[in-house]
Amino acid sequence: MLKIQSVLGDAEEKQVKDKAVKKWLEALKKAAYDADDILDEFDYEVLRYEAKTRDGMVNEVLDFFSLHNPVLFRLIMGNKLKDVRDRIEGIAAERNMFNFTFNTQSQAQHRPQTHSYVDEKDVVGRGEDKAKMVKMLLDQHENKNVTVLPMGGLGKTTLSQLVYEHPKVKNHFQMLVYMGLRI
Repeated sequence: MLKIQSVLGDAEEKQVKDKAVKKWLEALKKAAYDADDILDEFDYEVLRYEAKTRDGMVNEVLDFFSLHNPVLFRLIMGNKLKDVRDRIEGIAAERNMFNFTFNTQSQAQHRPQTHSYVDEKDVVGRGEDKAKMVKMLLDQHENKNVTVLPMGGLGKTTLSQLVYEHPKVKNHFQMLVYMGLRI
């Protein structure tokens, strides 16, 4: 994915003169939108499950035979994710046909590095928030996406990094993904 991002500027310029590049960019955009739709489906399913359990409307027999069956949902979403991943990998391979300029240095100047490590001794006053978030993650019975949305400058990224690196969280989940988005 990062390789694709590193050539987008050049591709944007070349699409004006080359219809094949324009078609390639459209395929990339469609794959990105499809990936975004899959994330939306996960978010919707989490909200639907929370609302259902909060309202006490658990009907496991009906859920077993519906699209809301957790096993069926995971199977369908796994197939969708694999399809999008395969498409993106194919699109990444096609970029070689266009001889895009691969300029990682200019990209590195504009994009901050995303990583999950933060030195806990440098953080002051987030212990209670961290404990609440870790407890929330460990109490979940289903996989959960956690979104942290207070206003800017309040330490959302640092708090998320602390929780991600917490030993109990790392031991509880088979797989962890840390993703920081700036909008």
